[in-house]
Amino acid sequence: MSLEQKNDLINWWNEQSFAGKELFTLDENGTLTLRSTGNLKERVVANLSAENADFLLRNLHEKFSAAELKFKELEAEWNAAEDKLKLADKVGHQKEYLQHVNAVGDFSKLIAPVAEWEKTVNELMDANYALKLKLAELAESVADSVNWKDAAQTLRDVAEKWKQTGHVDKFRNDKLWNRIEVARKTFHERKRLHHEEEEKDLLVNLDLKIDLVEQAESIANSTDWKNTTEVYHRLTDEWKTIGHTLNKKNEELWQRFLA
Repeated sequence: MSLEQKNDLINWWNEQSFAGKELFTLDENGTLTLRSTGNLKERVVANLSAENADFLLRNLHEKFSAAELKFKELEAEWNAAEDKLKLADKVGHQKEYLQHVNAVGDFSKLIAPVAEWEKTVNELMDANYALKLKLAELAESVADSVNWKDAAQTLRDVAEKWKQTGHVDKFRNDKLWNRIEVARKTFHERKRLHHEEEEKDLLVNLDLKIDLVEQAESIANSTDWKNTTEVYHRLTDEWKTIGHTLNKKNEELWQRFLA
């Protein structure tokens, strides 16, 4: 580009007038730049020449009109929405779009409201995150509990309240849910092992009680009244020291012992 063409381009730019022009700069090489301001990042919008400047600027204005239309559509949705978090993704996409679209116009009147919407969304998400964090901590607090019934109910309540808690960004949401899942799996694995051990104890106790019943039955017809009575007292005391066994078998054996 010759010096004369460069001067023509700068003079042409100085003659232009439109809303938001102060946000842009044009250097002598024709590089049109949107300056960093507020929530906008600096970026090159176009490369102009004396020959294509009018055409490209007109095209860039049209692209801004399209961006403005997208903004107004989202603005109407935002104002009408009761649950602002449902628009979280759209707000994010709108911000990203405004950061990259090659257009010329008053970007400040678009990006400022979007930044406020994003702030509101983040505040609501942070509040929901705090609620979900408490649920994760509650789940972890009962993972090592031996109060099996109450702990199991607590974990069911945590899952139900989680469904009722509002939206949180996927990264933080998944991280908290994974903590709950780890706590839940830890608890249920401990409960399973406990029941296995409990069942083993029940079977051991069953064998012990069967042995006592068989001893009692073996001397049922004895006429050695004194010694037999002492044996029955001893067997009864032993029965009391043995823990519980399977309900049905326990009653059945006790009736045999009494008989």
